[in-house]
Amino acid sequence: MVAVGSQQDAFDADLSDSEAVAWVRDGSGTWSEARLSPENGPSSLGAVISAQDRYFLAAGWATKKSEGQNAAVWASIDGDTWTRQPSTVKTQQLEGPGSQAIRAMELFEEKHRVLAFGEGESGAELWTGGLRS
Repeated sequence: MVAVGSQQDAFDADLSDSEAVAWVRDGSGTWSEARLSPENGPSSLGAVISAQDRYFLAAGWATKKSEGQNAAVWASIDGDTWTRQPSTVKTQQLEGPGSQAIRAMELFEEKHRVLAFGEGESGAELWTGGLRS
């Protein structure tokens, strides 16, 4: 079992020191913090899914020092070690003008497609991606 979120309160208006985090639960029911690849700026996760029973995908947003908040995806084989993508998911461009954040994802196994929902500068956003085999 995997859970994702942020070290900072997600409802805090100032997310300038937010850090994405994932937790993994072992067979005995103990939760521990997982390792995420370091980011160059604030980040947060808001959605996680299991993809084809082979790995997990988590999504949210990340900010680079020179850019704004961009939708972002991480992947993990075991739920414990996470790497920033797009190496697992072929997506349309997640970056762009203004801020974007992914809030939810849905997997469509029969088509090997992922839909991600969130918001951007102009309102609601929908991203699509294909899982790599």
